[in-house]
Amino acid sequence: MRPPCETVAKRFIANLRAEVAVELVKNHGWTQEKAARCIGVTQPSISNYIKSRRSISKRGENDIRLSAMQLAEGFASGQLTMAAAVEAMCRLCARSRVGGESCVLHKHYFGELERGDCQACRSLFSSGGGLIRERLETLAELKRAVSFLEQSESFPEVMPEVNVNLVMALSEASTMADVAGIPGRIVKVKGKAKAFMEPEFGVSTHMAKVLLAVMKHDTSIRAAINMRFDREIEEAMKELGVSYYRIDRQTIPSELPSDEKIVTGIKEAVECLGAMPHALVDPGEYGIESVVYLCDSTAMRVAQRAHHISQKLVERSTR
Repeated sequence: MRPPCETVAKRFIANLRAEVAVELVKNHGWTQEKAARCIGVTQPSISNYIKSRRSISKRGENDIRLSAMQLAEGFASGQLTMAAAVEAMCRLCARSRVGGESCVLHKHYFGELERGDCQACRSLFSSGGGLIRERLETLAELKRAVSFLEQSESFPEVMPEVNVNLVMALSEASTMADVAGIPGRIVKVKGKAKAFMEPEFGVSTHMAKVLLAVMKHDTSIRAAINMRFDREIEEAMKELGVSYYRIDRQTIPSELPSDEKIVTGIKEAVECLGAMPHALVDPGEYGIESVVYLCDSTAMRVAQRAHHISQKLVERSTR
């Protein structure tokens, strides 16, 4: 199996990188050392690029050399950030893979693909576009929800000792790789909630298992967050009309791992209530903190519910 990515890496990207290096040194007066630092290679590699320019097929020559000139101009003027350069290269790569030079080279090296009418990249960038959009939208939704919680004055009051993770799954999630969360969790710093890393897929284990278990019973739910739980928080939830189910660990086989106990409790909640409640309460046990899991359709909705509960908690404490 030789995917098109291999051809892209060996030929297209390598050729583009070489052309950018040549442009920077020959037409913009950069030293080989400076060019090497910019594009992430060694100085001897730059020297080799200049001495023996790679052969580029006629089909891809104009596209690669024009793109290299534009990238080099951007670097030399200081107007092109590295993030923008990476995005530009990814766009070029996608264009090259769909009926472009990389597509032609890939089929040339592996004749069976041409005879078999390979449509892998066309299919990926057409039907796969929806999946990519959903992943981007999920990450963006998590970022908005995290920012909202970071600005909440009251939310730190309901943060548990194990810290908080806010997760959101793709609509057809089946594994932990389909669930995005916050690496390192949301922590409390100087009395404020703070996430130090951007949301990523596949970084949550426990919360992902909880959410996936919930989604088996209610596909409209795609997000969850954990908070601490005590009597005062329970009263705040009641005042706000938040429906919840208290998991009874005594009725769950003790030999089950802690995660599996929660999954079993979720099944019991649905069987008891006939539907998934807004929240699931895990009273914990020796060495395990009492927490409540809030669930809803989006990360922002669970963040807002957590904020409202924390506000109600603060309000009750001042009565």
